[in-house]
Amino acid sequence: MQKNFAAYLEKEFLERRNRNPSYSLRAFAKLLGVDQSTLSKFFNGARDLSWTIRTQCLERLGASETVIAQFEEERRTLLSEYTELEESLMTVIGDWRFWGVLEYLKIDNKCSVEFLANRFHIPVEDMQGILEQLLKLGFISQDQNVYKLLKPNNSWVDGSKTSEARKMLQKRLSQLSYDAIDKVGIESRYHGSLTVAVDKNRLPEIKDKIMAFQAELGQYIQKKSSLNEVYQLTVSFFPLTKGSEV
Repeated sequence: MQKNFAAYLEKEFLERRNRNPSYSLRAFAKLLGVDQSTLSKFFNGARDLSWTIRTQCLERLGASETVIAQFEEERRTLLSEYTELEESLMTVIGDWRFWGVLEYLKIDNKCSVEFLANRFHIPVEDMQGILEQLLKLGFISQDQNVYKLLKPNNSWVDGSKTSEARKMLQKRLSQLSYDAIDKVGIESRYHGSLTVAVDKNRLPEIKDKIMAFQAELGQYIQKKSSLNEVYQLTVSFFPLTKGSEV
């Protein structure tokens, strides 16, 4: 997706420069409302642009509905790389440790049970049980002490429904986030929030944007990176006020 959108922007820039040889990248960046350095790095593949910025660029360039629809479809394809788990699986692996292990195997797929247990600070026998479940359910395979991720990207979030298993996982992740405030130095974490007035009729749209942000950030973080730790992003969006119907 990045390559296609970068090619689109470069084409728009070159067309303007062909009409005006003195037209600069700085002028183009100003037109888009993007920092020149960021735009240059995006063209070189060293940076990405969020969907919000991409939408802004399309609007400022007066892109046709066809072009906008094309990039929206590519975005949906990107998000579809995350497999939404069925409820039957959630009741089995509705524990943050399963998700953490799946991600850690992207870092080191030759690690021992003892090593994993130490990294996640859990008993070896618990880690052994986690790996056995993941093998049984087809999330990973093992050959010659090497693990292979069969389902590398998974999502348990559903913006339209929940369940006891999903609630329990949410509660545990929220507790881990709370504990990290005291246990993890500020240089190795980020805790922030946003308090904002909203039109609650747009909540479905807001949920979609939050879920898209999570998926895009996950793709961005793991691209062109040296992976060495497993982090957890917990995003909450809930009312502080009570509606008149409550």
